[in-house]
Order: sequence, then structure tokens, then C-alpha cells
Amino acid sequence: VDRRDLTAVAVGTGPAPFTGLRVGLVTARALGFALGVPVLGVPSLDAVAAQAVSDLGLVPDDELLVATDARRREVYWARYRVVAHEGPHAVPVLETVAGPDVGPAADVATHAAGAVVVGEGAELYPDALDVAQDAPQVPDAAVLARLAIARRAAGLEQPTEPLYLRRPDVQEAAARKRVSDASPERSR
Repeated sequence: VDRRDLTAVAVGTGPAPFTGLRVGLVTARALGFALGVPVLGVPSLDAVAAQAVSDLGLVPDDELLVATDARRREVYWARYRVVAHEGPHAVPVLETVAGPDVGPAADVATHAAGAVVVGEGAELYPDALDVAQDAPQVPDAAVLARLAIARRAAGLEQPTEPLYLRRPDVQEAAARKRVSDASPERSR
């Protein structure tokens, strides 16, 4: 594809680990700026859910729970309801029922009752989450791009702000205490 044929840059907004997510978003923004096209953000959990509807043949009113790896023995998750199997631009229409959030897979299992479970996070914790056979595990770039195009056509906002669901591991150092030159004996 010639760069002049591009009409937008689509980017996953997470949730994901901090550094990788920031690098991806900055790269997408830089490309959009250089090409003079808009940058459209789509939550990665939405892309996995949309792919699952297509891959698994889910129909309206089916519900699914997407769980991706959040590290620290946790998963990022969201639960969706299928509104329409295929909407504009060949992507399913989904409604978010719960989430997105982050937590231990055992806790997330309570949100999975009655739902089809998909995603690499579910694959990591089969004792807690019963993942559907042949379910997508990670976001597909083509599905993410089709979602971005469909949402743009519908006039929906697609911010490129990162979707952080917890605080970073790295914390700013505490302020140093000032040491006084005056000892208790000198101040008498």
C-alpha cells in the first residue's frame, strides 16, 4: 500500500504493560502526524471480543468474557454481549456488560459464569477460567483496524489515551529529608 492511500492509523489502547503500550501509542501518533491522518484508538479487549464473535460463530445475546495476561498472576478482563453478529465494515456490534478491570483469574471467574471465555489470560489459568476451544488469544490487527473504521463511521470518539487499569510497578522516590546543620546542643 502506498502511504498516500492510508486514511488513518489504528492503534490498540490496552490494557497492556506500561512501557509497551506507551511505545505503541507514541509510534502510532508519530505515524499519524507524519502522514497527516487521524489516529484511532481501540481497546485491545474489544478487538479480541470482536474476533471471537466471528471465529466462534456467536450470535446476538451470547455473552463472552475476554481475559488477557496482566502479569503478576492477574488478567485484564471485560465481559461483552453480542448485539449483532455483523455490523458495518464486517465487525460485530458488542455491548460492554462489565469491566474492563484487572484482577486474579480466580476472582474474574465469578464474572465468567454463562459466558464464552477467550484470550491468552484465560489460557494461562485453566484451573480458574474455562477457555473456549479455538478461541482467539491476542488482538488481531486487521480486526482492530476494522473496528476503528466502523467506529469512525458511526461518529464515535476513539481517543488514543492508554487504558491503564493499575498503578505502575515503578514509583517515584520519596523526597529526601533535609538535614539541618544545627544539632540539638547548638540550638540551646
